[in-house]
Amino acid sequence: MTVVNGSKAGAATGGQGKTDANRAKVLKDLTRKLYSEAPEEDDERARAHGARADYLRRFAAKVRGELVLPSRPKLVFRQGVVDFLCAEEADDLKAIYLLPWEVHFGAEDCNENSLFEWIGWVRDTPNARVLLVGDSMECMTKDSVGAIFSQRYSPQHQMELLATTLEPIAPKLYGLSDGNHERRITKTTSLNPGYWVANALGVPYFHGSQGVLNIHLGKGRNGKPVSYIIHFGHGTSSSRTAGGRLTAAGKMKDIVLGADCYIAGHTHGHSIDKGCRLVVDPQNSKVREEKYMTVLAGSFLEYAGYAREAGMAPLGSGCPRIRLDGKRKDIHGSL
Repeated sequence: MTVVNGSKAGAATGGQGKTDANRAKVLKDLTRKLYSEAPEEDDERARAHGARADYLRRFAAKVRGELVLPSRPKLVFRQGVVDFLCAEEADDLKAIYLLPWEVHFGAEDCNENSLFEWIGWVRDTPNARVLLVGDSMECMTKDSVGAIFSQRYSPQHQMELLATTLEPIAPKLYGLSDGNHERRITKTTSLNPGYWVANALGVPYFHGSQGVLNIHLGKGRNGKPVSYIIHFGHGTSSSRTAGGRLTAAGKMKDIVLGADCYIAGHTHGHSIDKGCRLVVDPQNSKVREEKYMTVLAGSFLEYAGYAREAGMAPLGSGCPRIRLDGKRKDIHGSL
C-alpha cells in the first residue's frame, strides 16, 4: 500500500514531507536540465521550439502561484491485477468534476492553447480533478508510424516539459497511465515515459494502461461519504463512427463489473453514453436497477495530419467533464 497524499504514509513514500522534498528535488533537477539542454537555436524551427518551451516554463510558474486548493484529497494507492486508487475527498464537498485527459503533448497538432485553458480552469476550480488516461505524450520514434521530425519536442523534452506544465496542478491529479504512444518508447528502449512523469509529479502511476478509482466525497443522507467506482483504460479501437467507438469502450464492462463510470481513451472521440443494468440485492431480497455511464476521453489534438491524410472527420480537441455529486449517488457528464 502506498499513501500518496494525506496525514499517513505507506512504506513506499516515507511520509508526506519526504514525498514533497523528493518532488521538489526532481523538479529542481528537471528545470536545471531543461535550461542546460535547450536546443541550439541555429534555425527557425529550433528558435520557435525554444520560445515555446520558455513560454511553458513561465506559464507553469504563473499557475503555480495562483493554484486554489482548499482541501487536498488523501490518495491510497494499491498495485494489483488492476491498480486501485482510493481517493478520500473532503466531506463538505458538494461535488467534484473529474476530467479525463489525453494530451498528446509534443505532437505537431497538439492544441496547447486549449490545454493551458483547461489547466487554468482546474486551477480556478477547487473541486476539479484530472486523470491522464494514456497518450499523454506523442513519443514518436524512428520505428513508429508517422514523421518523427514533425514533433515539436524530442521525447526527452516531452517528458520534462509535460511534468513542468502539470506540476502546478499536481495536487489535483489522481494519476496517469500509459497509452500506445508511450509504449513506443518502452518497446524500443524498455524505458517508461509515463512512469517517469508520474514520479516527477509525485502522483500514482497505473500499470497496464488501466486502473480503478474508488472516490469518496461529501456526505449522503446516511451521514456517510458518497462512493463512486470509476474504471478507466486507454483502450483500442480503429472505428470511424461514434457508435463503433462506444461499442469498443463498452467492452470494459467485461473487465470490471459494477463500476459507476467507464472511461476509455485512444479513439479521440467525444461521446457519453448512459446505460442501465439489473443488479441482484440479496440483502433486501430484490432486483434493482442501477445506472452507469461510458465516456470517451477525447484528446487535445486538432485535426491531425494522419486523420486528414486518411480522410477521417475532425473530432475536435478538449475533454469531457464528469460530475460526481457529494450529497447523493448521482453522476453526469458534459462535453
